Amino acid sequence: MSAQKETQKSSNLKISPGNTRPSASSGLLVAVGNGIENAAEVVYRSLPPNARRVVDDWLEGDGHYQVLSTVEIVGKYLEAKKQKLRPASITTYGAVLYPFARANSEVPTTPEPIEAYLAPFSNENTTARHKYNVLRAFYNWLSRRGLISTNPMTMVDRPAGQADEIVPLNAEQNQVLHDFPKTDREQGYIGLMLDHGFRLSEVTRLNVGDIYNDRVYVHGKERKEFFPLLGEVREWLLKLAGGRALDEPLFVGRQGRLSDSQVQLGIKHLLERAGVNGVRASPHTLRHTFSTLAYLAGCDWDAVELLLRQKEKRRGVTNRYIHLSPEQRLKLVREKLERYSPLRLLAKAELGEKPDFHQLGLRHTGTVPLIEGEPAELLIHLLDQMEVLGETARQIKFQLGGNGHKAELLQYITEELKHQVNK
Repeated sequence: MSAQKETQKSSNLKISPGNTRPSASSGLLVAVGNGIENAAEVVYRSLPPNARRVVDDWLEGDGHYQVLSTVEIVGKYLEAKKQKLRPASITTYGAVLYPFARANSEVPTTPEPIEAYLAPFSNENTTARHKYNVLRAFYNWLSRRGLISTNPMTMVDRPAGQADEIVPLNAEQNQVLHDFPKTDREQGYIGLMLDHGFRLSEVTRLNVGDIYNDRVYVHGKERKEFFPLLGEVREWLLKLAGGRALDEPLFVGRQGRLSDSQVQLGIKHLLERAGVNGVRASPHTLRHTFSTLAYLAGCDWDAVELLLRQKEKRRGVTNRYIHLSPEQRLKLVREKLERYSPLRLLAKAELGEKPDFHQLGLRHTGTVPLIEGEPAELLIHLLDQMEVLGETARQIKFQLGGNGHKAELLQYITEELKHQVNK
């Protein structure tokens, strides 16, 4: 802006009687001029560049400034966030911000009105923290855009207390839930949330075309990426899709794509019917179960973070220095998923020194002469074929020395195979 135009703008500004600052308590609102040009010009010049642009845009030709209410500013904020937030998140943010806006006609720039708004929720830790976080995001947006000179949220204490702990399913409950009869839709829920650690939003966003041969395209919280897909779960999802068009939602109801609340209710009813008690019946419980069972089975912490597709900033410092191509990352995650998914852990939950081949789900097809020829040679061939079932076969092969030379174990396994064939 030229010096002449800048002076003209500032001469239209007004300091309210008795004040030495503009009447804009929010940093957004500046009223109209009555000749206190020098003071007004100082105020105008002191505004951040973005705030000056706001003044330039909103100062009308008759010298009167257009005042925006808090409700209108909240509307502009939510409109600006639509590119990054899901519609459900926009609704959630609005449920916090609009009541706050109706209680404060002008955006507060002191902590007291904010603390007064949060006070009724002080006994509800999760609710209070949620509202605090939404307000903090709103004020950070105002600050980044230069619309407030001081962020009052820096003076508001975060609500005390810890987040409600989510108790995961134990191994027995994992078994019960997998064995319990389910609809195709419920089978899809379990396959994605419990066996792959998907978030609720990642499930509801899936389209039929996101299912590939050995991977699934995840519409994640931070980014979109491919994630390995267990073969059994792929079959469940394809059955659920039922040959529908690739651009159609994978999980649908009578009115189209299922909402988050519909899936949450479905999970709640499923766990209740299966008799899974003592845990919060929610999709996030299934995601916690996925990570907890994997960790307890021996999956290292860094790999658990990869499987959960956590935000980069939440991961360890060392991991920030590890750079993998998409295919390298996919291969690494696939190896861990094949080994530690609750679906895979079920197959080897009771395996000790003597493997239970029936538990692995092996079935003799009659196409391989298991009893003819050299047992060691046939066993290694069989184990090579079994490797598609995951880490269990590789462990057995390793324990046999790779060539079947451990005679005692070899004899036991051969007898077990003969027994299974003769059933």
